Amino acid sequence: MKSYLIPATDHKAEQVIKRNQFICYLAHCSDKASARSFVKRIQEQHNDANHNCWTYIVGALDSQISWAINDDGESKGCARRPMFIVLQHSGLSEICAVVARYFGGIKLGTGGMARAYSSSVSLALESLSSTTKHHYKNLTITLPYSLHQQLEKFLIDNQAIILTSE
Repeated sequence: MKSYLIPATDHKAEQVIKRNQFICYLAHCSDKASARSFVKRIQEQHNDANHNCWTYIVGALDSQISWAINDDGESKGCARRPMFIVLQHSGLSEICAVVARYFGGIKLGTGGMARAYSSSVSLALESLSSTTKHHYKNLTITLPYSLHQQLEKFLIDNQAIILTSE
């Protein structure tokens, strides 16, 4: 499995669109359980919000991934799908986004809502720091001493980390 980018820290960004407040939270979530836990934490923190919509991608984007979306009662196509598409094109893996929405008295319409939710995630992603996740495997190799230098050079050339050499 190759390396990929993941969020380095939890992150938050806010915006107000026509008096409607959108607060986007992003977090590194390596599995479904951690994503669900993060969503629950934000929902509890914003239990007075009109909606807490969320989406997550668990696993590497270019491999078998697990993802989920939830619109928390928003009109179909207004929140969960636009949010997911932004995450999908972010280049990040193992990420969860929750957007808490507080209604400000002005309706945004279906298109306006979709733009508001997707731009909230985009805004948070703009200032999110990321790091590279590397996958390692421990190997024990037994070979004649005469091949030791060749193997060591091969491993170093391929960015392997040699823990011990006897």
